[in-house]
Amino acid sequence: MNQDIVELTPALPTPYDGSLRKLLAIWSRFQGPDRPVPRKSEVVPFPIAHYLSKVWLYRYLPRQQDFECRVVGDDVLKAWQIHMGQGDRLSDVQNGLYFETLYPRWHRVVTVPCIMHAFCEGSDHAKQAERLALPLADDDGTSCYILGVTQYTDYSDNLVPVDPSADVVRFHRIKGAA
Repeated sequence: MNQDIVELTPALPTPYDGSLRKLLAIWSRFQGPDRPVPRKSEVVPFPIAHYLSKVWLYRYLPRQQDFECRVVGDDVLKAWQIHMGQGDRLSDVQNGLYFETLYPRWHRVVTVPCIMHAFCEGSDHAKQAERLALPLADDDGTSCYILGVTQYTDYSDNLVPVDPSADVVRFHRIKGAA
């Protein structure tokens, strides 16, 4: 069982990075009293166009217990130093420990739904990263997408991506969500 699945905090996160704060504000603008999770068609791509290099978008596949990649920004690809793109599965790209760490987190974001805020200090050999994972709904209102944004402090090729199991993760309640 993943250690970071803890109680939801009642407040929205306060990201350290300004672009993450702005993206959270954009996401929040599309919430409504009858729909606490914004629809993907409202948020992607135009309101977030400025942030696309840092963004990742995955669709939840409940039958396969997996996520399918829809969009991955250039900054994310450069930081991870791997190829992934539309149609790739999380289990294929992030196999082993990374999948075992990420899947329960993302599953919670989509199914609760809630917001995930994660941060990991860098080191001499690993990048520092801050992440937000925000749920998005289909046009019928079903929460089934994750809009993620990651800010890395160093994109140097000699540093490896942060191991997600080293993240400090907090989950935040969405007002009006079940």
